[in-house]
Amino acid sequence: MTNIIFCSDPLNRNKVDPSWEMEYLIAKQKNLKIHLLDFEQLASSQHLAQAFKKVIKPESSEKAVYRGWMMPVGMYEDFYHTLLQYNLELINTPTEYKHCFYFPESYELIKPYTPQSFFMKGNPLQAMEELKTILHTFGDKPIMVKDYVKSQKHYWHEACFIPKASDTEHALKVIKKFVELQGDNFQGGLVLREFVELEPLGKHSKSDMPLTKEYRIFILNGQRIALNNYWDEKVYSEEEIPWQHFEQLYKDVKSHLYTMDIAKQKNGNWIIIELGDAQVAEYIGEQGLDDFYDHLST
Repeated sequence: MTNIIFCSDPLNRNKVDPSWEMEYLIAKQKNLKIHLLDFEQLASSQHLAQAFKKVIKPESSEKAVYRGWMMPVGMYEDFYHTLLQYNLELINTPTEYKHCFYFPESYELIKPYTPQSFFMKGNPLQAMEELKTILHTFGDKPIMVKDYVKSQKHYWHEACFIPKASDTEHALKVIKKFVELQGDNFQGGLVLREFVELEPLGKHSKSDMPLTKEYRIFILNGQRIALNNYWDEKVYSEEEIPWQHFEQLYKDVKSHLYTMDIAKQKNGNWIIIELGDAQVAEYIGEQGLDDFYDHLST
């Protein structure tokens, strides 16, 4: 696998987006075939030829890995099928992308290892009775709010955390604020999750949200290839991660390249937060990045 597709810099489409410059330099050092995608042109769906202008077509079909901004499922489908015309086949099909990108798609698989969750498709504010029924299911428990892909965790109290699900008035206020902040980026539907206390690391320096001991595992073809500390602004103490607790799932996930976010609870138990498509997942820091690209190049 030798083709890596990065997003180009919106201000200079001949250069890589600064967010991926470190990875770009490593890929270049390893003589991987590098392509640049004009993300904005692809997102507009009006100038696909311009979006792929810096994509070089090989003579025969080759595998490729995308490293760039998140894409809605429909946009990824367009991306995937257009690349096939350039003899480039992304490592994850649209079905595999959706399996890890949309939380409900993989929930049943990780259900024994993750907090209780309920979800509803579409805008929850247009189905208030269904929303209230789901809130009632949690009783007095604290819960968290997200859509199928992301939360607004940096607006922790206003649009993410609900101290008591039975306080319907406050819960609806938080959910409405979340939907408002997501705006056009609201994806799939609403997810409500039981809040569990994780081992604390401190508070975020800007948003004051609680930071907890979380890790991101990168998995390729059922094998762990990298481990990140989830928060780069906090110092993690040495930790013995119970790999056997998670490894049994690696091969069951319907994706070739994905992430598994895990966390240590305050009581010492470990949980899975969620899965994600690794092509659009941030690699935190530089440690292990060289090895990460060695794995992608094989």
